[in-house]
Amino acid sequence: MPKCLHDTRKYSEAIQMEEKAKVEFFSKFNAAFFKGDQEFINNHVTEDVTWSIVGAEPVKGKQGLLDAAFGVADFSNMEYEIESVICSKGEAAVKGISRRNDDEGNVRNFCYCDMYTLEGEHSEKVKSIITFVIELNQQQQANSY
Repeated sequence: MPKCLHDTRKYSEAIQMEEKAKVEFFSKFNAAFFKGDQEFINNHVTEDVTWSIVGAEPVKGKQGLLDAAFGVADFSNMEYEIESVICSKGEAAVKGISRRNDDEGNVRNFCYCDMYTLEGEHSEKVKSIITFVIELNQQQQANSY
């Protein structure tokens, strides 16, 4: 096998391994919100992180993010399913669905997409999060699954 072809294959394998590691990292990061894993989130965000939920005021700073994510009852007792994770360099998109019961016991379903930007391409520190979330009504729920 020619040396350059061998080197190309090794490079391609290294890229695939790095992409797999990023997908795993972003899946864990996303799951940490639903599982209440404050320590994981705390260890993997920058001090100046920003979290923007579209339609709401952005949350700024590590402590602000932790307070917003873990001080809100809406994130507790939620089921979730990550449908896809797409990574490119220092960014990722995580798309999924979540479910929870409201105060009357009715199931509420949400579709979400979180857009993440890392501090650097090879970092495991999230610098910004943009969340898009919509609640599905009964008709949308029937058609979306």
